[in-house]
Amino acid sequence: MHLVKSGKLESTKNDNEVKQIIDELIDKSGCKNTDRSYKSDLKIFWSWAKLRHKVEPHYPVHKDLLLSFVARHSALPDQHIDLEMVKMGIRKKTGPYKISTLRRFIYTLSREHTRRDVENTTKYPKIHLLLRNLGKNIPELKKSRKKALTVDLIHKMCSTCNDKLVDMRDKALLMTMFASGGRRRSEIVNLQIDDVENKNDGFILTFKATKNGDDLTVPIEGKAANALTEWL
Repeated sequence: MHLVKSGKLESTKNDNEVKQIIDELIDKSGCKNTDRSYKSDLKIFWSWAKLRHKVEPHYPVHKDLLLSFVARHSALPDQHIDLEMVKMGIRKKTGPYKISTLRRFIYTLSREHTRRDVENTTKYPKIHLLLRNLGKNIPELKKSRKKALTVDLIHKMCSTCNDKLVDMRDKALLMTMFASGGRRRSEIVNLQIDDVENKNDGFILTFKATKNGDDLTVPIEGKAANALTEWL
């Protein structure tokens, strides 16, 4: 690390320490789930590369290897390689990936190139042209849009709950998930009692380490607050 002084860069005494901190910050997204996803993507990619092409992890990744990965996980799937990876516990199931998942793999590899400060071969135009045309030519690879959960459906689901403790819990979680702005399942299940604060006629919930890595404070009032009160 250097500091600018009189128009010149001057080294500080703790260059190594600052560099280590910078590397640690770059390595971590701030969200455990995202970091776990990055590691999983890299493991799948390099395991496939070794089984299919006998290629060990190295950077920058050759653009032909990237093209092969996209093709072999969409239009030209490797059934025997997929089965082997499932047996090894690396993949959960066989078959092609959705276009959105393939784009995520390319993004993860792009991030890894940036982190290692090497030529970013994931920017190769043919890779993105291939991804775009796959969606046009193989519609089933496109991710289907899921319908949003509406308040009417929430009410129908809650109407199936009775006075059992487990039903009171389910009702409270469903209503809190909806009333807090549509929280992710992981954010709801990670809530601790210390994250729930009584406030007037409702509650203040603190969701820790949301997807962007920040804590989020959300007020809960009305029917959702009543459901939480009944459960707690």
